[in-house]
Amino acid sequence: LYLDDDIGSGAMLLGHRSDLFVSDACAKLLLSLGHTRLPRFSISEHALPLLLPAHWRGRRTASRDAEQTLLLRKIWRAIAALSRVDREQTLARLGEWPLIPCAGNEVANLDAAILLPNPLTLSDESDDLAVAALAALGVLVADVSALDSFDIIQTTSLLSAEGVLDALNRLGKKSIHDWSAIGFEARDALLSVIGRDFNNLDDERADFLAQLPLFSSYGCECRVPLCAEINERFQFPTNGFVHTFDDDTLLYENLLNKPKNQFHALIYARLGVRELPLAVLWRRLLDERRWCRLSINYRLELLKGLRRDYELMIDQYINAQHKFADWLADTPLLWCDDNPSELFPLSKALDPQEPLHSRFWPRRLPPAELSTFEWLPFLTRAGLRLKVARESIFEAATLVDQSSQRGKVEADDVEKAKLIVDALFSATSTAVMPVLDEAWLEKIGKLRFAQARYTKSKLVAF
Repeated sequence: LYLDDDIGSGAMLLGHRSDLFVSDACAKLLLSLGHTRLPRFSISEHALPLLLPAHWRGRRTASRDAEQTLLLRKIWRAIAALSRVDREQTLARLGEWPLIPCAGNEVANLDAAILLPNPLTLSDESDDLAVAALAALGVLVADVSALDSFDIIQTTSLLSAEGVLDALNRLGKKSIHDWSAIGFEARDALLSVIGRDFNNLDDERADFLAQLPLFSSYGCECRVPLCAEINERFQFPTNGFVHTFDDDTLLYENLLNKPKNQFHALIYARLGVRELPLAVLWRRLLDERRWCRLSINYRLELLKGLRRDYELMIDQYINAQHKFADWLADTPLLWCDDNPSELFPLSKALDPQEPLHSRFWPRRLPPAELSTFEWLPFLTRAGLRLKVARESIFEAATLVDQSSQRGKVEADDVEKAKLIVDALFSATSTAVMPVLDEAWLEKIGKLRFAQARYTKSKLVAF
């Protein structure tokens, strides 16, 4: 080998293997004699087999010692002294050699995914976690102390949004290590590093991020990608009742935790992750398919949260056509004390304080836990029928009339008849029904539910 005057810094290689180099005068003599196979180090790949271990050739990574580290520094100084064109040509020919010093006394080839940490920010805990996470995935970390500068090594990536994503992309799906080796805290740190300047990224890199399992799924300890077959994801609502849910995949589908910091929030906004409307979350919570499986105590806990959130959602829509309040009134949520498995909606529920309701329709009354002054105002607001409707009075009168037609009137029928009469006069006096609806009064007046004055066991029509 010979070193010409263009590569002054390359002369330092003479101290490593002086036996491989000839003087400049000797080189000129040999070249003038037609010795064209004499390679010049600066642009020849023939020098490396003589200077580096033969087993390095063709390897993605290899181990290095202190002497080899010093040699690599001299080699990179020689390459840095080349013109830009010569440098690119030289690096293209040296691609099969691992020449980049990396942490852990390793060297890596020019195509490897290599992270170049910023020594000024590496003391930050999230940076340390992010670098460790990348290393566990297979991204190598450059040894910044081994070389004077990494500026001419274009394949290294800085610890930034662009650099991290480029390093992972360069690693590729086939080469990337198992994500299960990366803890959730480290993934969150990785997302924070990416979020610092995420808004400056192009759409291609942003789309690549969406494919990575870095996003915290609500309701379970896992991280998921945003892309693929899922149309949209939501983050957990910031307002409303703080819930503790059971393990139900239907409930958690497409639902993410709230952003942990402002960097995560930037990423959520850029990738279109919207806050889930509180009404839509409650629709999931109260879905009939899961509600019927819940224990009584768990139902009561969720209803407490619903009572607290209801006013926040009363005007919200669960879809383009239906308001939450309308949907809730027709959703089977309530049960009676005698049969907790049989559910009925609030719009069919009756006020347990009305004697007529409790006597005729005990299976349409809320359970005892909800039949209190604490609960009834909310249940009424949500759809429970507070007063006796005229339809209920007519239905009860019809039942008693049918019973009296079958023969002897039982004491129970007489008691029921008294309740119907009381309800009828109470309703007309409080304007629950129109007093002058003569057609309806004439219709109910034909039913036998009035007790005869002198024959207590006989019911007559008005």
